[in-house]
Formats: sequence, C-alpha cells, structure tokens
Amino acid sequence: KRKLQNEKQVVEDVDEKGKEDSGDNETEVASIRIQELQEHIYMIEQENDEIKKDRVVITKDRDALKKERDAFKKDSDAIKKDRDNIKKDSDAFKEICRDQVECPVCLEGPTSGPVHA
Repeated sequence: KRKLQNEKQVVEDVDEKGKEDSGDNETEVASIRIQELQEHIYMIEQENDEIKKDRVVITKDRDALKKERDAFKKDSDAIKKDRDNIKKDSDAFKEICRDQVECPVCLEGPTSGPVHA
C-alpha cells in the first residue's frame, strides 16, 4: 500500500510541476523501491533474530525434558529391580512355607482343617 501511495505521490508531483522528466521520475521510483526493500530486509532480519531466540529456548526446554526422561527411566529401572527382588523373596518365602506345611508322604498341602508344622 505504501509503495502505491509513494508512487502515486511521485506521479502527482510530476504532473503538478511538469518540470521533471521521465528519467528523474524513474530514478525516484527506483529509490523508493530500494528503500522499501531495505525496510523489508530489516524486518526479515528482526524476525530471524526472534526465531533464533525461540530456537535457543526450545533447545533448552528439549534438554530439560531429556534430563527428566532419563531420570524417570532410571527410577523405572530401580523400581523394576526392586519388584524383581520382592518377587524372588516372595518365591523363596512360598517355598519355605510349602516345605513346612506339605505332607512328606503325598507332597500335597492341606486343603482343610488346622495346619500343624
């Protein structure tokens, strides 16, 4: 929009004065276009800087999430190890109980009544 307004102003100035020739008009239009492109380049550079800042923040967040994930994985491995140890202890306890309760003749556990060891 600004480009069209600037170009219209240049054309109006040329019409009013009647002194400017087409070479000066083209130079002025080109100068305006160069200025607009420079402004556009500046805006792109500003956006690029913001993107770089965002990328740094995202990278930090990603690294923090990786650390959290690794900590959870470590905790999970510890919990699995504890679970396996408890299962071994439980199996050992069951075996001890079975040895003390089952009949030495038929190797079956009692199904009813009081159990005496």
